Amino acid sequence: MRPRPRPTDDGDDVLADADVEEFMELLLLALDSPEVRVKLREVFPAAAAPIRAATPPARGGGARRGR
Repeated sequence: MRPRPRPTDDGDDVLADADVEEFMELLLLALDSPEVRVKLREVFPAAAAPIRAATPPARGGGARRGR
């Protein structure tokens, strides 16, 4: 990731699109770490099952329609 130029501070508290994009990239990187995943499962055990269930199968498995 290359550093992005910061917009001038004109007193407006609205985040620039570049700031939001950078934040989302960093958040996704953090959520992808094994330590964070373990901690999230500890803190939100009930949420782990629906997240896994909502993930599509790796190779086109799953329910078949039209039978």
